Amino acid sequence: MKTPTSTTRSMRGLLFAALLLSLTACLLLAGCSTQQQEDGTIPLPQGMKDATDNGQGYYLFLPDDWTVDHSTGVTIATYATARITFAAFTSDREPAEYWEASRAETEGMFTDFSMEEEAAATLLGKNAALRYKFSGILHDGNGDGEKDKYGVTQYISRKDGRLYVLTYLAPYENDYEQYTAVVEAVVTNFLFTDTQNNSTPTPELPKTEGAPEGMKEITDPAIHDFRLFIPVSWVTDLQNGTVSAYVSDDDRTSISLVRNYPTNANSLPEYFANLDKDYKDKLTDYTLLTTEITEEDKRKATTDELDSLRYEFTATYNGVSYHFFQELFVRGSYVYTFTYTATSELYESHLAEADAMLAAIHFE
Repeated sequence: MKTPTSTTRSMRGLLFAALLLSLTACLLLAGCSTQQQEDGTIPLPQGMKDATDNGQGYYLFLPDDWTVDHSTGVTIATYATARITFAAFTSDREPAEYWEASRAETEGMFTDFSMEEEAAATLLGKNAALRYKFSGILHDGNGDGEKDKYGVTQYISRKDGRLYVLTYLAPYENDYEQYTAVVEAVVTNFLFTDTQNNSTPTPELPKTEGAPEGMKEITDPAIHDFRLFIPVSWVTDLQNGTVSAYVSDDDRTSISLVRNYPTNANSLPEYFANLDKDYKDKLTDYTLLTTEITEEDKRKATTDELDSLRYEFTATYNGVSYHFFQELFVRGSYVYTFTYTATSELYESHLAEADAMLAAIHFE
């Protein structure tokens, strides 16, 4: 099971302004794809900027006035109520297999989920891809307290042992169709390069220099502002483009670490209260076990011993009972969330390992 943190946080991140002006026609160059020049240079498509994340074997171009964030390891671009996310990660799955593996989780994020287009053959840049279109209702998707219907288009492509997943999401009634041409321009101008920076850590090539004894690093200093270490026997999970790991194929007890810029909270209790609302709405049999935070509950996290708070809860997914803890801490302007997920019967089995990983997190 994937932890709910990354999906819930991405949905709560849709706190945008209302309606907006249409983009100018120069952004909508869907018919003219970008091509590498003979001298090796890559021309910028008119009205677009290079949003590539550290030379990972591709060029991603986005409209000039969209805001781009790479801080989570996944490219997130926003403009008013619209959002484009892009993730590239190692995988042995084909695009259709990846979709089927993630479909249940995707459907679980929405109510009134409706599939509108499935496995349509298309292109990402000049590479074969599958396109999926669906819609559904997200509770409080734009922060107004209402249940909002969203449209989603997702492109999935595979090249050289990696999957590339581009997802577009916007409110269905007013804005979804408005930005379709923009998304088509982004997809058409996407460009794969002949070389790829393979610095992303994998289980086969663990980084152990500077790691605590018996641990390996799963973070990339070119992308992340922290170092996260896991036991050498654990498996790095790159399937969703986030920093996470699990015990083994037979034991999916997992951890993840993400950071986010808080928009509707002035303290860690307020920040988790927002998550708590989402969990109540999205998770079956959700029960918060940490009902009150006292002075005795305050903790220290990371090698910097940052002040932190831990929240523990349970929920049911596909008929299986899960036990979680999420530990929150602040550094600079960001809130970091470390999540530990296990089935209820295995929760205690790897709890000490999770605590050790949390304590070993290091900021450069």
